[in-house]
Amino acid sequence: MNLKKTLFLVLLATCALPHVGTGLGLAMGIGLSFLVGNPWPEKTASASKHLLKISVVGLGFGMQLAEVWRVGKHSIVYTFVGIAGTLAAGAVLGRALKVHGSTATLVSFGTAICGGSAIAAMAPVVQAENEDVAVSMATIFTLNSVALFLFPVIGHLLQLS
Repeated sequence: MNLKKTLFLVLLATCALPHVGTGLGLAMGIGLSFLVGNPWPEKTASASKHLLKISVVGLGFGMQLAEVWRVGKHSIVYTFVGIAGTLAAGAVLGRALKVHGSTATLVSFGTAICGGSAIAAMAPVVQAENEDVAVSMATIFTLNSVALFLFPVIGHLLQLS
């Protein structure tokens, strides 16, 4: 096994340790990508699609429908308006920036709803090409990565608990 594959597996195992947080795991993945690249791009692309679907289903099993309704019934109008507004803004921005239609749609749904899982769900619906899905995922995950580091700072500055 070469150094690239060994480093990948060591960092993957390190991310499973309880003291390694999300930010550190993300930073290690970005560092690995820039320094040596992914030794198994096809395998990890396939695995990530399956893991994303399994994660969404697992998340759903962790929720009780009655509790979701109890908490969400008061904000359903705000949720609908927020999603519709984000999709509309995404369509306008996509046209203004001359972004490919499928990519703009996927980024809009990823922003409005649930990131990568929304992109994965919508890709077959809009008959998106693999490149559109990859660009959309990269865009959403980049924005999520920035938020991961930026939101705690903003929360601290606003004295939020």
